[in-house]
Amino acid sequence: MAERKLFGTDGIRGLANAYPLDVETAVRTGKAAAKIFRREETRPVFVIARDTRASGLVLEAAISAGLCAMGADVRLIGVMPTPAAAVAAKMIDADAGIVITASHNPPEDNGIKFFSNKGVKLPDEKELEIERLILEDSLDTSHITGAAVGKIVCEDFKPQFSDFITLTADRDSLKELKVVLDCANGAASPVAGDIFKDLASEVIVVNDAPSGNNINQECGAMYPENASKFVAESDADIGITFDGDADRLITLDEKGCVVDGDITIFLLALYYQSKGWLKNDSVVVTQYTNLSVDEELKKRGISTVRVANGDRYVIEEMLKNGYTLGGEKSGHIILGNYTTTGDGILAAVHFARMVKESGKPLSELAGQIELFPQVIDKVEVKQKRPFEEIPGFTELKQSADSRLGESGRLYVRYSGTQNVCRIMVEGPDRQMLEEINEEAKKIIAAGA
Repeated sequence: MAERKLFGTDGIRGLANAYPLDVETAVRTGKAAAKIFRREETRPVFVIARDTRASGLVLEAAISAGLCAMGADVRLIGVMPTPAAAVAAKMIDADAGIVITASHNPPEDNGIKFFSNKGVKLPDEKELEIERLILEDSLDTSHITGAAVGKIVCEDFKPQFSDFITLTADRDSLKELKVVLDCANGAASPVAGDIFKDLASEVIVVNDAPSGNNINQECGAMYPENASKFVAESDADIGITFDGDADRLITLDEKGCVVDGDITIFLLALYYQSKGWLKNDSVVVTQYTNLSVDEELKKRGISTVRVANGDRYVIEEMLKNGYTLGGEKSGHIILGNYTTTGDGILAAVHFARMVKESGKPLSELAGQIELFPQVIDKVEVKQKRPFEEIPGFTELKQSADSRLGESGRLYVRYSGTQNVCRIMVEGPDRQMLEEINEEAKKIIAAGA
């Protein structure tokens, strides 16, 4: 596959108002998308959602201008979670959904990501087509005039998205449950509280007052420990934190202790199995998922299917083979019997439902698995040389495999958008992990 210049593993992302998130490139992105999705007889239609960043309005206007200039119509649904754009694209039969968000990144960043009208992220090949057009001079030679120019319509999609989620659960499924929600001052703010108030007995919502510059700031899924005091003060049964665009979640137990994303996947796999919902008794995870998840699920008759890092690859595998559950350590959870993308609020509803139905505190449920230590690091490289060509790397990998045994591993990969190699070492002995990590960094830095 061609080297990506603009798109990373989750769309285009970077500092807002600087290339490639400047106004000019955003207009070109809209033009390129409209050209790729152009129809023969009717206008292409795009749904656009955004998170709460101040720069979102500017980028929304620029992308919309580019789309309309190429004859596409635009439906603006405003500040909404990323999965809402995927749902909206399917519901209104749009050609694609666009979300303006930098997810868990700081407020000064922003990004652009695309969904197909089937509610899934665009495949790599389609993103590369859009990227190629953005970078081509010929894009500027296309001119649409008069009645052929596209139209922009603003729509309130909150009721439809709320109904989509609440209808997946029984109205009484969360009764007598006290829940704390941390909306990260992000896209969950307008909808998460109302959805949970329809389902739970008592809901305490925090960090739901976005200013445009406080998204993810010491709150939400990037800082779940900061929600601990709210759980403790309110004597809640569960705490749920979302990231800036609400496509993932991290939970806290009734004691205010953070529940690792891998434990969330583990518990949902057991829940799905008990309900008869777990297709082929398998769950799709990534290379970063803790090995203890594999071991503990195997004991219970559940297989793990590992794919490359990124929820798009989890979803692709799920759709390809009909799996009903997948997720990432970071908190992206895909409930395949309901949706085609990571949805933090939807996953939160069903995770809370699992806790309620168990009749046990979350701390007890989470205690069924102990995760292996992991060391996750990165090292800058001059070029992305194949690892087998780096002097000393093959020997290091063999040595690491020998030292770590079946309960550990050394995993390395190059970033798709940066000259960086990401390193993950996992196993029972943290000191050994640190040693192997340092060895890997030195060898890769010297040889790549």
